[in-house]
This record gives sequence, structure tokens and C-alpha cells, in this order.
Amino acid sequence: AGLGVSESGLDSNGSAVTRDTGGSPSLEWGCESGLAGLLDTGPFRECDRLVTALMKQNAAPALEWCAQEAVRLRTIKSSLAAQLHLQHFLGLVASSDGVTAVGYAREHLQPATLPPGLAAGARRG
Repeated sequence: AGLGVSESGLDSNGSAVTRDTGGSPSLEWGCESGLAGLLDTGPFRECDRLVTALMKQNAAPALEWCAQEAVRLRTIKSSLAAQLHLQHFLGLVASSDGVTAVGYAREHLQPATLPPGLAAGARRG
């Protein structure tokens, strides 16, 4: 994460607004591009939180987000949730927790829930 900078801009009333980016690269970009006063920072902060967790090999927050956004993800035919479940499964395998990994795969990695390329391989065995 960056060191963080202060965002400066104008609110809807034309008043000066300054916000701390908290080291968020996306918010720092907004500040540098002069869009700070126009940005809804919530989605950027949420994205940064999820990316930070994923970088620490923790897919749980991203999987929770996928559950909350399931309708939108289905609408765009996203395989994000399946990819995150697969990453979590591989982490369980890597940690030598075979029993938990098998149970997790049975619950979350059925061929119908996988992206097409992975599903075809899963059906072949």
C-alpha cells in the first residue's frame, strides 16, 4: 500500500473537501487526476480491502463480496466466485488439510459451478 495522500476537491456545494486516501492506489489516482471531489470512495476502499486480503492468501472477504453481488455476477456471466473457491481449495490442499479440502471441494467445486473449461475437465475426472 502507498503512504496515502490527501484528496482535495469540491463538494456539490462548491466547498473545498479533503479526504485521506489511506494509501489506496485507486484513491490516490483519483486525487492526482483532479477527480477527488467527484469520487464515491466507498467502492474504492472496498476493492482495496479485498485485494489486500487476496494478497495475503485470504479469499474469504472476496467470497463474501461475491455472495452479496451474486445477481450482478451472474448477469455478466462472471466466473469470479468459482475462481476464488478454487483458490481457497488449493490453499487447503497446500496446507496439507486434505479432509477439509475434499469437503470444501464437494460443497463448492461441483462441475455446474465451475467455469466451462474447468468443468469439462472435472467431468472427465
